[in-house]
Amino acid sequence: PALDGERIASQSQPIIQGLLRDELGFDGVVITDSTEAKAVQEITTVQEAALRNIRAGVDIVLTTGRGSYIQVYRALLAEAKRDPAFRERVRESAERVVALQQSLR
Repeated sequence: PALDGERIASQSQPIIQGLLRDELGFDGVVITDSTEAKAVQEITTVQEAALRNIRAGVDIVLTTGRGSYIQVYRALLAEAKRDPAFRERVRESAERVVALQQSLR
């Protein structure tokens, strides 16, 4: 609540970008807990949760519900087509994920 009284941590830009990346210097991949978690479902849909996660600075959105990955994919794709800033955020995440994959080889 001290850093962001309105959003859970995985949907909070002040926490993910501000604290984790800028203040603490973490430049690795950020992965959410399940978008079907009770705390998430109490406040929003799976699709909106994924959009909020990416906007906040998350790199990988975890979906665990049957078929929810399709809904999330469609929501993220539509937003990336509509919003150049969101598309850039996705590109940044893709670069971090690829860098992680390469470091594990």
